[in-house]
Amino acid sequence: MKFMGLNKGEWSELYAILYLLENRNLKIVDSDLNIIDECIYIVDEIISERKDGEVIFLIDDSFVTPIILGDECTRISIDQICELRRYLYHEIVNAEMGPGAFNINFVQNWLEEHQLDTKFKAKSDVKSDIALKNIDIQTGQRVKLSYSVKSQLGSPATILNASSHTDFCYKILNFPKDRINEINSINSSTKLVDRIQRIIELGGEIQFNNVKSSIFDNNLRLIDSDLPHILGQVLLSSYITGIKNLYMLFESVYGNTVFARKKLSDFLFAISFGMFPGSPWNGYNTVDGGIIVVASDSEVYVLDLIYFKNQVEQYLFNQTKLDSPSSRRYNMLNLYEENDEVYFTLNLQIRYK
Repeated sequence: MKFMGLNKGEWSELYAILYLLENRNLKIVDSDLNIIDECIYIVDEIISERKDGEVIFLIDDSFVTPIILGDECTRISIDQICELRRYLYHEIVNAEMGPGAFNINFVQNWLEEHQLDTKFKAKSDVKSDIALKNIDIQTGQRVKLSYSVKSQLGSPATILNASSHTDFCYKILNFPKDRINEINSINSSTKLVDRIQRIIELGGEIQFNNVKSSIFDNNLRLIDSDLPHILGQVLLSSYITGIKNLYMLFESVYGNTVFARKKLSDFLFAISFGMFPGSPWNGYNTVDGGIIVVASDSEVYVLDLIYFKNQVEQYLFNQTKLDSPSSRRYNMLNLYEENDEVYFTLNLQIRYK
């Protein structure tokens, strides 16, 4: 089967695997990516669960043995892995910026030679990208942990993708219906902010109505029964104030730093490690190891959920923000009448900074 091109994020997942095959001591870092410890975990196996099956990499001191769909393949020297990793890094960082897929012929040919040509396209229905079987130096146990891979080599990734499931609906009270067309005709470069400001100027009172997707609404209620309403307030406030900092927005809604921190933490952990807006969620996260960060300096770091969960939390606080998806695509802030009431929608999207 012909190897399809990958985007920078997908190539970075392969880079992370190659790096960890070569450098088995995980570099555990704090929220600012400063190394805390390199002597907690030693990688014993890497498991890549792809669309067409599972690839296991068994590691010893000098060689890696891939096992593809249960079949053991020819051993690969760590020296070869190192050479390929360096070449791959150079190609990723020198590729044009953008979301599109691209080919790296030398790497693709190498993967085909080792029967790995179709194995690096991640599943889209799970948050985990790779799993590691680590030797925990503190306990002596061999533990399997799943990780999400985030890359600094391309454009900042979304943590919660905009879709029809992330539409939030608002009702406008005390609004003159003969001004609906006036609002909808505002097409400035900041039209969403300008439309909200004009609604307020005309005496409209904006009230959160509901999350349009019952699936996403139920998922949010598993975290907190008030979370749909809180996120509705947060999203609206961001367009009124121009603030995109999630912690500041949560704090302004809750009026209590302890509540704001806990509820934002629960939400960010859910969308990072388990929940998709369009799929029913059971409240449990599939990522239990943490975040593997492919850094711009070519290093690979780990934010660890087992021993340093607070650092993962702070990293998510520091590195995520509200984003503005396409207003045209998601029909945002186009006023409409329904049952003699006036409504509009806003769409929720969250990405890394």
